[in-house]
Amino acid sequence: MGTIQIIPNTKMIESLRYLTYKNHTALADLVDNSLDAEADRIDIKINKKDDYTEIIDNGYGMSETILAEAIKLGSDTDKGGSDLGRFGMGLVTASISMARRIEVSSLQRHGEIHKVVLDLDEIANSGNWEVTSDTPSMYEQTILETNQQGTIVRLSKLDKVEKNIAGSTKSHFGEVFRKFIDAGRQIYVDGEKIAPSDPLESNLDSTNILYDDEVEIDNKTFHLKIAHVGIDASKISEGARNYNIPNQGFYIVRNNRQIAAGIDLDGILKKHNDYNRFRAEIECSSDLDDILKINFTKDEINVTQGMRDKVYSIVKPYMDLIRSTDKKQKQVDDAQQISHSDAEEIIKRRKSLLPTSNGVIEKRSKRTPGSSIHDKKKDDESSTKERKNFRKIQVGARSFPAVIKEVDLGPNGDLFEDALNNGQLEIHWNIQHPFHTGMMAKYSSDKDVTTPLDLLIYSLVWSKHMLEDDQQELFYNAMNIMSNTLRTLMKQ
Repeated sequence: MGTIQIIPNTKMIESLRYLTYKNHTALADLVDNSLDAEADRIDIKINKKDDYTEIIDNGYGMSETILAEAIKLGSDTDKGGSDLGRFGMGLVTASISMARRIEVSSLQRHGEIHKVVLDLDEIANSGNWEVTSDTPSMYEQTILETNQQGTIVRLSKLDKVEKNIAGSTKSHFGEVFRKFIDAGRQIYVDGEKIAPSDPLESNLDSTNILYDDEVEIDNKTFHLKIAHVGIDASKISEGARNYNIPNQGFYIVRNNRQIAAGIDLDGILKKHNDYNRFRAEIECSSDLDDILKINFTKDEINVTQGMRDKVYSIVKPYMDLIRSTDKKQKQVDDAQQISHSDAEEIIKRRKSLLPTSNGVIEKRSKRTPGSSIHDKKKDDESSTKERKNFRKIQVGARSFPAVIKEVDLGPNGDLFEDALNNGQLEIHWNIQHPFHTGMMAKYSSDKDVTTPLDLLIYSLVWSKHMLEDDQQELFYNAMNIMSNTLRTLMKQ
């Protein structure tokens, strides 16, 4: 019986460039390798002008044999259970998501410097899956010999670099690697030392830690922390988007490295303004990979039903407590309420005339247990391609009668918030926002002013509810920026 070689066509490597990486998540995967090598200082240099990005660490480096293995797809570099890597794909896949050329130079203590180069253009021209060894430059020799050990990953031919790569990398790293930074590891991006950023705001006196304990599942354990976060006015004044729908939810930390942020954890949390200050952190080792069902780019979580049920049973009472507490804090007395009856009546009479999503959509099958919003996103992206044999349905008009009222979202809160409850759209004006103070409250008796403003806000919210779920985050971000801009412009 003979054998058949199944070496893939070299075109496959081009396909691997279109995984789910963003630039900052790709760089984070490369930093994972440095942390696995026990580096206590990592420098990322982003130089789009000169067409290169470098990751320099002082970790224990790689021998020639290990370096040759690391540059493979699906490498076997003896990663243990405490390591951040899992599939041996991160170095190559993360790098080629940004660049067409990878150069890796490495030095083990008391060893020699070894260097390999992977160039996509050379692979395409030769038709062979090959990397080449090379002589390290004087610059590389100087850095590595000064550190006495370490690795330099240099990415060039940068053809897929995002506009704000430096800014997004700095903010991403502060949160993702906060546990390592707190433990003394130093990470620099373009010379700026990254400070840790805790999404649970545990250091604020106003944050209430409701639960902080070990949880057992399938003879394994994870740590669960539930926080009712306080509000740091300085972060809001800087334009940080902390206390809104995109940031509420669950944060997953695997081997001290955050791999998911603000997720609903398979629908445990129903994203709603009432949960803007709910945060839960699940901290675990790689022993729970089969329970979390993590993918190799470490950006998708699809927990088992048992894990979902366990977490839900613990967090549900605290979610209810946070929701009821925050709703009470936002309520204002009748004397501060403005009559919005004219706008509510107009909406009631004319809502059937409003535009709806009238296009045809694919009738998708029900989501199975363990599926997630990421699966939905993939379906949405692939649905843009031509498909055959799918049933077309018409999207009917949605009837959203409105109730408009005042609430107290604080002086740094958004201009308004909305909630869809039992088919009724609630719009809440923030009585402490300067636009409400300077317009709605000031002209509360003049319906020629207040009614058009009510209809304007309702129109914005109606537009949001016509969007797909994964597009609504953009709406909330835009409304947050608008609220902060108005606050700045109208501040007395």
